[in-house]
Amino acid sequence: GSFEPPQLLGRQINTTRLDYCPSVHGGRLYFTSELPARLDISSMTKLKSWYESAGNGLGDIYWVDFHDILSE
Repeated sequence: GSFEPPQLLGRQINTTRLDYCPSVHGGRLYFTSELPARLDISSMTKLKSWYESAGNGLGDIYWVDFHDILSE
């Protein structure tokens, strides 16, 4: 009937960036992270491609199986 103190879940999930909105469904943990990608602004086309891609540091949804978390 009560929650345990929070704990870090390892480098696969906890990063040095903002990690938020955890959700559990079907044995998986879904979460949002602002993991950054390398930014190449040498042209407007590359900047647009970066902005529209996953890993641009603006918040992407990731998932991991609980089995992978518990086996670390």
